[in-house]
Amino acid sequence: MSHDADSEQNSVEMYKTLHALKEGVDFMVNQLIRGSYLTTSTFANNLVHLNRAFEPVQALMAVPGVMAMLLREDVLLAADLIATGRAIAMMNNFLVCVIGQKAEGL
Repeated sequence: MSHDADSEQNSVEMYKTLHALKEGVDFMVNQLIRGSYLTTSTFANNLVHLNRAFEPVQALMAVPGVMAMLLREDVLLAADLIATGRAIAMMNNFLVCVIGQKAEGL
């Protein structure tokens, strides 16, 4: 196989992998959005699971050329992955603030 064919095959596999991982992340995001949680600790636990599910996505997004490929092939998926990562980071920061306030007795 030529270098271009290998590169194209890698891009296709990377895209399929990202798309499959994103489906799992979307399931968890929807659960967090629509779920009725009796305690904040249950919500926080599910957020931890969401973080773990998103870690492989972040790792793939950091691979050189992956985001360029996504922006070329599926700009909506690229934007969705970026937005999801930012939303997760925001929720993590909120939890850190809440935990810090509880520790300070606020």
